[in-house]
Amino acid sequence: MEQHSLTRAYLETLSNGDLVSLADRYGLDMPSELNRRFVVEELLEASADVDSAEVEDGALRDEDGEEAPEGIPETYNETFVNVLLRDPVWAYVFWEIKTQDRQAREHEADFEGYFLRVSGPRGAKAGGVESSFVVPVGKLDDAWYLCLPGETGWYRIDLCAVMGKSEDLLASSPPFRVPRGRIAVSETDLSVTAAEMLALSGISELRVLQAVDRQSRLPARCEA
Repeated sequence: MEQHSLTRAYLETLSNGDLVSLADRYGLDMPSELNRRFVVEELLEASADVDSAEVEDGALRDEDGEEAPEGIPETYNETFVNVLLRDPVWAYVFWEIKTQDRQAREHEADFEGYFLRVSGPRGAKAGGVESSFVVPVGKLDDAWYLCLPGETGWYRIDLCAVMGKSEDLLASSPPFRVPRGRIAVSETDLSVTAAEMLALSGISELRVLQAVDRQSRLPARCEA
């Protein structure tokens, strides 16, 4: 049974019996001897609740009446690569390849796969030349944890396809800066100031358990 929004003017035109019957349709238990003014107020409130529920339900539908997708889509069908720096050593790299771009390369006879190129800062260790290393990734991969060299400076990660003897650059991440710092193996590796701050943090009172039966679903790569 379809219920329409009620107005006070319309309700005032109904008899007491009609008001009680209408209240029954809205699921309201109204004694027949109740003052009609209270019945009208209850009906107006019930009608407003129904309208509000219909608006909330309609918010999940587009203008054509189709249900709108819920949550964040798994892909945006774009070609990109981006980086989230976890600490001065590890970076979370995630990417996507547009369907059209993927098909155009993977259907070629000389297609051999994809890889990430990590280009690091210019430094004395590399003879003043920008250092880099590559990480092969699978066709179905879309995220990796990468271990960086640990040198302070600006980095960039390129997403490339191997086409025979050539490399096809698909996307490059925005440049990101690795701050000074390193991962301490133990508390003895910390400076006096850092050790004092660590003691004040109360970390020694925490019980940290190693979950040996749980492995990350993301592949990780660390270059020596």
